[in-house]
Amino acid sequence: MEPLCRDCRANGRITPATVPDHIVPLAKGGSDDDSNIRCLCADCHRTRTAEQFGHRQVRPVTIAGWPAA
Repeated sequence: MEPLCRDCRANGRITPATVPDHIVPLAKGGSDDDSNIRCLCADCHRTRTAEQFGHRQVRPVTIAGWPAA
């Protein structure tokens, strides 16, 4: 397992990798081969999984309807 999140590292951040992620999900025909695994942090894993399965990420908004920080 890689020690740092691959996505965070690509964006100039240093974050420990905590989740092995399938590049091509098993549900979509991917394998458990090492070549199909990338190490990510939990936040990046949630983002990647949502993208792979077509889920939108809902961002919190304030009472006035503006994006919350």
